[in-house]
Amino acid sequence: MTLGALAAAGASLAEVSCRIEALGVPFELHAENVEAGGVRAFRVSIEHPEQSTHRTFADIRRLVEQAGLPERVTRRAMNAFRLLAEAEAAVHGVAPEEVTFHEVGAVDSIVDVVGSCTALELLGAETVSCGPLPMGTGTVSSTHGPLPIPAPATLEVLRGSRVHWTEELAETTTPTGAALMASLTGGTFSDAAPPMVLRGVGYGAGRAP
Repeated sequence: MTLGALAAAGASLAEVSCRIEALGVPFELHAENVEAGGVRAFRVSIEHPEQSTHRTFADIRRLVEQAGLPERVTRRAMNAFRLLAEAEAAVHGVAPEEVTFHEVGAVDSIVDVVGSCTALELLGAETVSCGPLPMGTGTVSSTHGPLPIPAPATLEVLRGSRVHWTEELAETTTPTGAALMASLTGGTFSDAAPPMVLRGVGYGAGRAP
């Protein structure tokens, strides 16, 4: 959803795809206009060959740091993956360097995070502001079996940050989404938007599980 919104706001998806090819993982980005809640939105899908690779935090860091991306893109993306590693480590009782990602280690999550940071760079976004992230309810499937919503890793990522509790029976904020936004905002979420000149608007659509 983040990548779709940034593309709709003006970041060239073709340029994003071209730049993150340096990650060295096979993928294709596909975009389509859809309607979400009566509003025209941009949905970005990531296609890649079937993979069963479980990457460690060190594996992902090596991919990102060796891609030759702009320093701010690398820093923002690695901050997000570091937050995820620390959250998973806290949940499972291991050291962050020992965390082996499953869902997050998949190509689509890597492309999603690095692609979003690249899109922000193309837009020249020096800072990012965001309201408190919504916490849904229910359960979600994972490689470890059913997990409560919000997922334990999501709560760990957002520990110390303001959140918004909702009654929606869905995972409204994933660990990856929480880590990306926490990285971009420094973990500070506020309902008060900063003064700005509105130059672009974009809506990103997700896909129901």
